[in-house]
Amino acid sequence: MDAAQAEEPGGGADGTDPRRGDAEVARDHLDALPVAVELRDARRRLVHANPAARVLAEELGGDVLAATGAAPVDACLEDGQPHVATVEVPPAGDDTAGVVDAADAAGAADAAGAADAADGAEAAAAAEAGSRWFDVHAHPTTLADGSGGVLVTSLEVTVEHALEEQLRLAALHDPLTGLPNRQLLAVRFAQARSWAARAGNHIGLVYLDLDRFKVINDVHGHGAGDRFLREFGSRLQATTRSADTAARVGGDEFVVLCTHLDGALSLQTAASRIANAVDGTVVLDGRRATVGASVGWVLVGRDMDLDTALNQADTAMYRDKARRSAT
Repeated sequence: MDAAQAEEPGGGADGTDPRRGDAEVARDHLDALPVAVELRDARRRLVHANPAARVLAEELGGDVLAATGAAPVDACLEDGQPHVATVEVPPAGDDTAGVVDAADAAGAADAAGAADAADGAEAAAAAEAGSRWFDVHAHPTTLADGSGGVLVTSLEVTVEHALEEQLRLAALHDPLTGLPNRQLLAVRFAQARSWAARAGNHIGLVYLDLDRFKVINDVHGHGAGDRFLREFGSRLQATTRSADTAARVGGDEFVVLCTHLDGALSLQTAASRIANAVDGTVVLDGRRATVGASVGWVLVGRDMDLDTALNQADTAMYRDKARRSAT
């Protein structure tokens, strides 16, 4: 083989054309990646988009950066360091978008209302119908003309985000009733106490313990007992104001965190309303069973922690239970 033959296309040791520039080879590598990759210059203008990025651009309405936001790109161009953000892209027609810095993601866990955990298929279906989520990475790079630019990758994590959200909700909610558990109650308690201090009002706890629940378990079985707890939880949640929190803190023990109170009288009124709302009957296996609860309440002091407040409300509840047993 002579020298001319050695310079034929494909003659390179790695199978590439040795006459092609490094920039062209690099673009070939980017184009082969299954993740969306863009090269942008120092003014964020698009220099090159690989096929995956072009497909994503069409799905998002024509421009990936416009849909996902430029926060990590701007930060990268400003300090020359890599940046990453988890970005929410809402459905078409919804112009609300959110960007969560990876370092702050763990602090975003203030849970909303009760929700049961869904399996992977349900989470994926919900994700497909709603917002899409992307991990956007921005890395400084040098473009073919020697100028500075940024390499942007957009990896969709919609299903993963939905599953993480379901796991987060499951960790903060009682799996049987769907009500907040003690962990979420502690978060809501701390927030409500802080808000009350600023607003000059009060918060309180109403503690409820089911009457004769052991009898229901013994007579109807534990499956019926679970249905009874779910029914009680539903009644409790239905009578709870949107600003308040109904939580399950034990086997047959429930707590309502009441906010925006004027004082002890307004908490006593709320406790009576809650007790009256949950009293009644429920049908278990064709037989009627009485739903009722002993109730205690405590107005939370400015410096009172959750454990102290729960203990005081629990003590008041046992006084009510003793009174009900004696009548």
